[in-house]
Amino acid sequence: MRVYLDTSAWNAICDWSVGKSQKWVRGPEYLFSACNLDEFSLADAFRSRQLAAYAWRASNRRKLLDHLELSVAEIAAYQTGTGLDFYDDRDRTFIPAWRAMRTSGLTMEMRTALGLELEAAKAEYRDWFRLGRQTFNPLFASFAKLGLERSWPDLLGELKAGPEMRDGLRQSLTDAGLLRRIPRPSDLEDVPWAAIPCTSCWMEYHTAMYYLASFGSKRLGRPDKGDQVDFRHACYAGMVDLFVTGDTRMHEILQTMIPSRIAKVLTAQEYIDERTL
Repeated sequence: MRVYLDTSAWNAICDWSVGKSQKWVRGPEYLFSACNLDEFSLADAFRSRQLAAYAWRASNRRKLLDHLELSVAEIAAYQTGTGLDFYDDRDRTFIPAWRAMRTSGLTMEMRTALGLELEAAKAEYRDWFRLGRQTFNPLFASFAKLGLERSWPDLLGELKAGPEMRDGLRQSLTDAGLLRRIPRPSDLEDVPWAAIPCTSCWMEYHTAMYYLASFGSKRLGRPDKGDQVDFRHACYAGMVDLFVTGDTRMHEILQTMIPSRIAKVLTAQEYIDERTL
């Protein structure tokens, strides 16, 4: 059984496990991402060392591809008919950075640089998200103006059949300089969503946030800098058996609005209860 813990879940389970036997983590394979390590670095020095050490003991110690890299891998696997490898074993800096974080700790210069980089990425995403609403809001408004009420599943189905989400995926890959890694970039629109579940998950999560920002409650719909990290985590709901999150907003969105997810979604407390029965 493959399990993905988002960073809030790693925090919750790390706290719960203090003074307890490590036997409870045996059995499942715990996957780990650069997104996790990035967020660990935002904690104070003691906490980041504690989290990094705990994840080192519990996880399979391999770096997952990030969401856009996973999209490239999924699309390439479909176009070439080959198997999918969702690990990034070519990054020679990831393990040394993880080792430094869990042992000696990151230097102040490294922590400052990482913190500034992550905060800039989050702020950039928040601004980009606001601009992206200009694309989706008129579409949502046109339905309302015509009196065409759509449930979220129906609306998502229409969006996935139309050009908006495909255009967004192509643009995201282009902006990241990754489109050229796809064997046949011109045939991107012919790849069925069902064949790329990780991509579908993060795209659906991303689109759900646009929808909630337009029509949802303030609790779920308000744009937040943390959204930049959440949809990166969300892609892994397309590959694992269990996705565990300590974030109630993310749990609700994944549980109720992301039909492409393969994973069962649990809160951190639900997972702890399930593992300790």
